[in-house]
Amino acid sequence: MSVDMSVIKCIIIFSVKF
Repeated sequence: MSVDMSVIKCIIIFSVKF
């Protein structure tokens, strides 16, 4: 579960960056 949250957070940050 922790890994999933980390991946989701990374994706969100990437989306905002773009």
